Amino acid sequence: MPLGAIVLLDSTQPADVLEGWKEAARDFSRASLVSVRLLTGDEAALTTLASHLASQTTLWTEQSLEEGAPPAPPMEAAPFVYKDDGRPDWGAMWTTFCELALHGGPPHRGPDDSVLAVVAPDATPTYSQPGSGAVAEIRRGIFETTGLYAERADPGWLAITCDSPRMAAWLCASIILENVDARCEGERLLVPADPSFALTDQVRSVVTVVAKTHHYWAAHMAATSTVEGTSPADPEAVREAGRAYRRLLTEWGRARMAHDTTVASRCHQEAHDLTLELSATASGRVELEAALTDPDVWVRVAAAADVMRWAPEVARPILDSIRQTGAEGSMDAAFALMQYDAGRRI
Repeated sequence: MPLGAIVLLDSTQPADVLEGWKEAARDFSRASLVSVRLLTGDEAALTTLASHLASQTTLWTEQSLEEGAPPAPPMEAAPFVYKDDGRPDWGAMWTTFCELALHGGPPHRGPDDSVLAVVAPDATPTYSQPGSGAVAEIRRGIFETTGLYAERADPGWLAITCDSPRMAAWLCASIILENVDARCEGERLLVPADPSFALTDQVRSVVTVVAKTHHYWAAHMAATSTVEGTSPADPEAVREAGRAYRRLLTEWGRARMAHDTTVASRCHQEAHDLTLELSATASGRVELEAALTDPDVWVRVAAAADVMRWAPEVARPILDSIRQTGAEGSMDAAFALMQYDAGRRI
């Protein structure tokens, strides 16, 4: 096979990280039908070689995948506003919001002070205890600031009903970057909620990030959520195509891990054909975006690469998170981001 890539690795990295890169290189080689060379050495050797290659401007084009500048410090909290009856006045708490962390703004909380779900299945709230109304207050705050209904879900979580799977996925990705835990299941966005949360700390943070991300969704995303020039499609046919798309990508991932290039190639082509079919309609694009939350990493990475074509703000956080693991799918995620940033269709 022709040489398709050279990967330079720091030999002082942990063994599992190096093995992850080796497996990712094998995956890339099998998928692209090219050979990949892995070179290991200490930091000085890698720096010398990288500098030499970068100096050959007529032969090489450098494109770094570094994270870039350090993350912005957490944003300052707005003054807490109360109603005459002593309850928080969530609707009057903010008149504007700073830029999303997704777009380079300061995150709501620092990475070492994240709000995480408290999973304690056997814990029953006692509403006479201080702070035990925290869950109810989060529900009220979300409704006052967004108009969205929230209900108890799994232990430690509230489920917010969104307008579409795409909306839930976008809000979820944006909230995670604000350093507040979140996940999504179809049209449901799940955020942390626990009786132990303090009103001016975790309760306030959960309400704030939901209000903030919903504000940007409503202002900047809703107007672009429907693409002109698409034709209607039978809803059940679209759902079935979406299920087939996920099944093919799951099989594709398994075949790659088993080094079965014949099955992997077939599944990838059939999934690509379904991508073209689904992306032609608004409802089909929703199905593809819903696959971003699939539990199978191979489905997520392939779906994110597809969704990058029309909704990079939704798909990029998914690809970034997979790329940073250094595990299965990380090379595919890095390649998809590199292709997109270079202006190439992926």
